[in-house]
Formats: sequence, structure tokens, C-alpha cells
Amino acid sequence: MIKVGLTGGIGSGKSTVSRIFGTLGIPVFDCDTVAKILLAHDSAVVNSVKELLGNDAYKDGVPDKKFIAGKIFQDSGLLSSMNEIVHPAVLKSYGMWTEKYGRHPYTVMESAILIESGFITKVDKTITVSAPEELRIHRVIERDKSGYDAVKQRIKAQINDAERENFADYIIIADEEHLVTPQILEIHTELLK
Repeated sequence: MIKVGLTGGIGSGKSTVSRIFGTLGIPVFDCDTVAKILLAHDSAVVNSVKELLGNDAYKDGVPDKKFIAGKIFQDSGLLSSMNEIVHPAVLKSYGMWTEKYGRHPYTVMESAILIESGFITKVDKTITVSAPEELRIHRVIERDKSGYDAVKQRIKAQINDAERENFADYIIIADEEHLVTPQILEIHTELLK
């Protein structure tokens, strides 16, 4: 089985690409979703987060996303410590998941921080989804009802498309000029060879 990493910046369209792979019958592991589940339900993760950020990180047993984000995104040391808690738990989950789907010709791991997290070392091939920055900003504003400056700041916090493309075996252009599905089908056909 080929392990494929799928990445792209916020608003690039990677979740749409991920869903299309899913409709093709390809199992997709969404790192962000798994991290949220672990943050809420994995007792080792929960205890470590409380140790790091205090009991206020959880309200009524549920992660207080606003509190956690407010702490970790203003302190690079806390962010790094948080990643040291969450990333190994996500990778452990990914390892068990790949065993379950080993009979498929390939699987996809979707991660916005595939490169930065080091998860790229766990995959055989990498797909990067790229789109113009202004289009990405517009998509995120529409999706999250965020302000322009807040979205721009989140984009600046991530590595840029050119850097991601340097690591990519495949690049999907998700602008309003190129159709995404034919690009995915071309990659799908190649991965099935």
C-alpha cells in the first residue's frame, strides 16, 4: 500500500480534494479531525494538556478551543509543547489506521502541517493543493466568517505554497481556472499502476 500525504494551506481546497479521493473509494485519514477527537477523549492527551495549560483548558470535560488557542498561539514554547503532546498521539492513531486499510492500493493522510509536523516522513508520496492567496482568504472568510486580517495572519503563520510545492510529488491547482477533479483522477490513475 502506498501512503500518500495531502497538504495545502488554509483555504487551499485540500478538504474538497480529500472528499473527492474518498468518493473514489480511497480511505482518508484527517489529522485535524483525529487530533480534535484525541484532545477530547484520549485520557493521556487530556491529562498532558491540563498539565501544560491548566484545568481551564477544559470546560465540563470539553476542550475550550478559544482558551487553548489563546494560550498556544501567543507562546511558541507552549505551541511546541502542545505539538509534542498531540502529534505522537495522532501518529500512533495513524499507524493503527493504516493497518486496518492495508488492503487498499493507497491511502491518503490529510494534514495542513504535513511538512512542519514531520508527518511527511510517514508517507511515500505527497500531494500539495495550491491556490492564489486572495482566493484562499475569500474562501476562509466565507467558510468561517473570519475577518480579512485574521485570515491573512493565519496564512502567514503557515509555510507558503512554493515551499510546500518543493516537497510535492503532485501539485493540484485549486483556483477558479483549473478543474480539480481531472487533476485528482490523473493522480489516482497513476497511484493505481
